Amino acid sequence: MALSWGKLQQSVSDWISHPVRRPFVGRVPAEPGAGVVASGKPFAPEASYFGIKLIEMSLAEGGKYFTEFLPLGVCLTEYTIGNERQRNPTILSNDLIASQIKDAGAKPGYVDLTNMPIVRRAPVKADNLSLFVGLFRMPYADLAKQVLQIAADLTEQTGVGGSLSGGLRVAEKVYDRVAGLFQLNVMSPRFGFADGAALTESGYLLVAGPAASTMTANRCRVIDGKLHVDGQRAEGFDYCLIAIEHTGTLLPQGDKTINPITGLAFHHRWRDISKLLAEKKVGEAEEQMPQLRAEVITSAELTEDDRLIAIAAYDTSYEKLRQALAPKSAEGPVTRAARSDTPASGLRSEAEARKAAGQVATSDVLQQMATRLQIPGASSDGDALFALEAAALRTALPVGDRAGRQHLAANVAEAIGGAIARRED
Repeated sequence: MALSWGKLQQSVSDWISHPVRRPFVGRVPAEPGAGVVASGKPFAPEASYFGIKLIEMSLAEGGKYFTEFLPLGVCLTEYTIGNERQRNPTILSNDLIASQIKDAGAKPGYVDLTNMPIVRRAPVKADNLSLFVGLFRMPYADLAKQVLQIAADLTEQTGVGGSLSGGLRVAEKVYDRVAGLFQLNVMSPRFGFADGAALTESGYLLVAGPAASTMTANRCRVIDGKLHVDGQRAEGFDYCLIAIEHTGTLLPQGDKTINPITGLAFHHRWRDISKLLAEKKVGEAEEQMPQLRAEVITSAELTEDDRLIAIAAYDTSYEKLRQALAPKSAEGPVTRAARSDTPASGLRSEAEARKAAGQVATSDVLQQMATRLQIPGASSDGDALFALEAAALRTALPVGDRAGRQHLAANVAEAIGGAIARRED
């Protein structure tokens, strides 16, 4: 994959090396308003998430498309999910573009992409994001139209992230062919941009054709999701406007911010556990907790920072929810809460053992969890309780400093099991 990306990046570099082909690429500020992507937030590996959206595209000679020319809009991303580098191609369909510019006449053909998602809230990794965006055109012909439409339809099958194995093979073939477009006589590149480390900070990125090469970024503004130059709607050059979104955490930061995590598989298990506790089935609920921890540890959808907070917060939430819904008098003799030792003291004992073994960071997390267990639960609703615990632990735990802490969440999960075993003894 790295070889393919290098070939593509070299093709773009060779094309733009000619002065008359050099595109304009720059960060563009936005007017405040609802839905505006915040600018200037830095991306940190394993401590933030990124999203990529296409906002709008403009074809300077909109009236000539679908009569003289056919457009080919391409966006390629390559980034790591879990431990695997993957490719995600998007080819804009003929139908999408034609629906926007069919009445353009001699005016620019503005293609409103309505915030088309290319990547949805993916954890930032140390190997960053490779991003390519390009616009090509070719002479109009019925056969060419069908070929371009088929390519767009096939890339849609891959889905965001290329999760289907068959779709991923299609994605790789499309990806591998894009570099060759710059060498085809029949294909005219309007602009092309490739960046092997595209995640620096959040905001709007403008990639424009050579006609905009003398423009400066301070003349541009994004207003209501549209590009403006000197206060007027941008025209006279081909361009694509991209939003690079920053999300610091998927975990709740208060009991009103639970939504981002509710669609993740491991949180569904938490809701099952909450239901079992409400039904006083404490033994069954407790049996589910190791599986919940395992699912959090193996989830490719979380950063390491969020993974650590989630492991700690689910466990403290469990103890508080159990106490609220199924106190000790309602439990059988097999559950950990029915033992003589308390959950907090078990965590502290395990924390002391970990500290003595040199696992200071793990010990600190266990101590913070034990402290949280001394504070009564503020809710008997599983989601609300988890939200409150996650917010409190994010404040208490030293997240953000990744040095030497790559496996801290897994160590904490294992230590929680050790604390339970210690209490059984």
